[in-house]
Amino acid sequence: ANPIVTRVAFPLFARIQDDNTRLRSGFLDAIRILAMVLFPCYVGLLVLAKPFTLAIVGAQWVPMVPTLQILCVLAMLYCLGNPLGSLLLAKGRVDLGLYLNLWRTMLFAIAIPVGAKWGIEGVASALVITVVCLVFPVSFRIRWSLVEMRALEYFKAFGLHLLAALLMGAAMLCVRLLGVQFTNPVADLAVLSAFGGLVYLAI
Repeated sequence: ANPIVTRVAFPLFARIQDDNTRLRSGFLDAIRILAMVLFPCYVGLLVLAKPFTLAIVGAQWVPMVPTLQILCVLAMLYCLGNPLGSLLLAKGRVDLGLYLNLWRTMLFAIAIPVGAKWGIEGVASALVITVVCLVFPVSFRIRWSLVEMRALEYFKAFGLHLLAALLMGAAMLCVRLLGVQFTNPVADLAVLSAFGGLVYLAI
């Protein structure tokens, strides 16, 4: 969904590059679409990481489940940041995109060896912490400089979808706690995915 939205967004943004109000609205619409589609997928995968791993790659990969769950969080953060590239291109500020990528690369070059002290889970966690604490604040400043986008309206764009996805995840966990589980991981994955999807649509 990310590449599709960003590919469509750039030419649309480019047509209205001098209208900050419409650009800001278009960017927030892109965030809403991504959050609506991807948040339930990532939250569902986080909850169903074990049956997903068993069904797709086998029992030998089960120790990687915690890492997969952390990467789901990282993926959610990335989907919120990707439309910024289309906005930078539309405004002719690829230089800011270069600086942001250099900043992120430098931070990751530090975070990865630090997190490696705690294994692969530590690396994944270090990347999440770095993005939340050091990359996102810079992205907020860039969005403000481009279209005067406030942090609150940015959070409002995806807040309800995040809440709905989290409630869906909570419902799936409740089903798990009630002991609903199939011995076949494919059936387990299919049934709980369908249940989660219905809960999300209902919300």
